[in-house]
Amino acid sequence: MLGAATAGEVTDSGDGDLQWLEQFKTLELTDGQKMALLFVREQGAIDNAAFRDINVIDPLAASQQLAKLRQLGLLAQGGKGSATYYLPGPVFPTCHTTPTCEPDNLEAQPDNLFAGLPDQLAQILPQLGQRPPSEQVRKLVLCLCGHQAYTAEQLAALLGGRNKKYLMSHYLMPMLNEGWIERRYPSVKNHPHQAYFISDKGRRLLAEVDS
Repeated sequence: MLGAATAGEVTDSGDGDLQWLEQFKTLELTDGQKMALLFVREQGAIDNAAFRDINVIDPLAASQQLAKLRQLGLLAQGGKGSATYYLPGPVFPTCHTTPTCEPDNLEAQPDNLFAGLPDQLAQILPQLGQRPPSEQVRKLVLCLCGHQAYTAEQLAALLGGRNKKYLMSHYLMPMLNEGWIERRYPSVKNHPHQAYFISDKGRRLLAEVDS
């Protein structure tokens, strides 16, 4: 991917990024917008915070530049408010030469979520009551995220169909802040395929609880 000599400045890292950007030369994009397109090509999505991080600009300016890319059809907007994100738009170049753009396979499929779970988890989860102790829920989240990366929707379904927002605010966010779990897309918090997996710190904690 391109490097940046200074924030928002496009430089050649030898990966063919400048050549890829040549197809947009008639659009008179800013360097910041070019960096955003390269970011989307690599990560599959971008949000306002990620745009600000790679270009070091204020939220309003980031929103304006992202809106321009959306107007050009290069990006498509999803989500609302603070959860807004942007995906490749209808005229974003096809990704047959950029494997990082391949669709994520983490779409929630409730009917198949329990398939392949370790036997112990497969037995415990269906018996989870409506108001289990917080410690039990945290342990189960760690166990699940230690098995594989799951989206918030998948975790909510596995944990007895709990409310996703409640799960995020009362469990996932605090566990992220503690460093027990990590985001699959740390650079794009609003990534539509965001998923969570256990961290090394979380594995150590789980081992202590089970000992």
